[in-house]
Amino acid sequence: MPSRHSFWVILIGHTPTAFRADRRDELVPTLHQLQRTQSDVSLRWFARGRLWESQVEEHAALKAARNAPRARPAAWRPGGTHKDPRARFELTRDEKRARFKRRLTSGRRLAPGPEKRLVTAHIVFFQPKPVIAEADRLAFARQFERVCREIPSVRRATVGKRTAIDPGYPRSFGEGDYSFAAVLEFDDRDGLIAYLQHPLHKELGRLFWLVCERTAIVEVNLADAKTADLAELLRSGT
Repeated sequence: MPSRHSFWVILIGHTPTAFRADRRDELVPTLHQLQRTQSDVSLRWFARGRLWESQVEEHAALKAARNAPRARPAAWRPGGTHKDPRARFELTRDEKRARFKRRLTSGRRLAPGPEKRLVTAHIVFFQPKPVIAEADRLAFARQFERVCREIPSVRRATVGKRTAIDPGYPRSFGEGDYSFAAVLEFDDRDGLIAYLQHPLHKELGRLFWLVCERTAIVEVNLADAKTADLAELLRSGT
């Protein structure tokens, strides 16, 4: 298991992956496998909170920093800056008013009634093929990560694998059976459309059908069920 503070890591674009090791040669086979499907894959050394091209570069930078002269600013005085330690707790008039307003409103309960739409959700159920090439599976997973993390309009993204639950009575799931589900949330419809038209999503769609055999997709406007008027919400869909 690699150290928490320094290790070799594979990057796809500018995004670090979970492929990490103490020794570079342990990751070279995985690097070559990923380079078959993606052009922007690289292997870098992580240490002291940043990425380096190699351990040699990191050691050279550390040596240069240690040998560099340490100049003190002109305002330096023995014993520190001699500032009143209580000054950092002082608030301006506007900050005090804002804090008082938050205290007044934090305990209020929302009155019952229709709630404004919170988010637009893109829900995808999908079933992988029985046999998948490992390179295709890995490329699809990494592209899915990039889509969720790099497309600006994605507000929140979750993905999960189906788990078996026995509530003590029979349940029907309709036609089709899906092992995985993903839920991506956006501020509004425009954010969802921007996501669907993004080049990263188009590449994800290409990889999707290399890995999956069927899917079901639905887009919904979500409301907070604890505060929204659900009768009004359900009436609007009839």
